[in-house]
Amino acid sequence: MPQTTDVIDQFAERYAAENTAGSSERYAMQLRSYESWLNDRGMSFGGVDSTAVEDHLLYLAEDKD
Repeated sequence: MPQTTDVIDQFAERYAAENTAGSSERYAMQLRSYESWLNDRGMSFGGVDSTAVEDHLLYLAEDKD
């Protein structure tokens, strides 16, 4: 199974082929940030459920306050 970082990099490369490089870099940065947030909570992309997504959205909203 590929490492999550490899998958993120592959996504960014494919996305950049069809869009601007800056956009793909921003998407990759956000995905890495989400991956880090998940890892800090003992989770990974493969184990995400709707509660984790909702918790992350709350975290992002609180971070902006």
